[in-house]
Amino acid sequence: MSVVSLCYRFVNSMVYYGVSLYSSNLAGDKYLNFFLLSVVEIPGYVVTMFTMMWWGRRPSLVLFHILAGVACILTACLPRDTGDGSGFAIPLIIPAMFGKFCITCSFSVAFLYGTEIFPTPVRNIGFGIASICGRVGSILAPFIIYLEEYSSYLPLNIFGGLSLIAGILVVLLPETRNKPLPETMEDAEMLGKTRPIKRNHTSGGVAEDVKPSNGIFNAALEDRDDWL
Repeated sequence: MSVVSLCYRFVNSMVYYGVSLYSSNLAGDKYLNFFLLSVVEIPGYVVTMFTMMWWGRRPSLVLFHILAGVACILTACLPRDTGDGSGFAIPLIIPAMFGKFCITCSFSVAFLYGTEIFPTPVRNIGFGIASICGRVGSILAPFIIYLEEYSSYLPLNIFGGLSLIAGILVVLLPETRNKPLPETMEDAEMLGKTRPIKRNHTSGGVAEDVKPSNGIFNAALEDRDDWL
């Protein structure tokens, strides 16, 4: 589980920053391209808030990673110029914007999901190591873009392929929506089998099989207004 978490954080940051930096390599005005790929992040963060609340963390991460991978590969396969030499800017920037939108969504999901999947004793360490892997991925992103000197198809195909692999690997992780945070290593191992918290007045918002048995009261589990 921890290895998969490190892998998707590595790929997530690499594709996020890679697609952003690659905007100047697309057809058309590089400043307009960078502006459009930056503006599309705003609806991405808004959409993510609702998909995590209604659908869950893992399905959102899988979907956005796969869609981002498909969009990157599609952008890489499109020609830079048409047969008469005119620019191919608009058909290129549309899938690129969609790819940036999807990787932005997965980028925001990854931060919340990364904190919920690790048990309390190692949560800071696990999230910190995952962040280091993400920074390594962002460091490597510009060097992958330099591969365009050998082939214009390489950078986005690499980003897209890795994003597809990350989306498939995330399927192996448990869902954390409406579930109590794991407090021990055993809780983390059983996270996929833990029932979601029931929000009703009889159980006080806590699933019957996850009520603390060690006498420790977890106020977070009793918060009925916690919409996440």
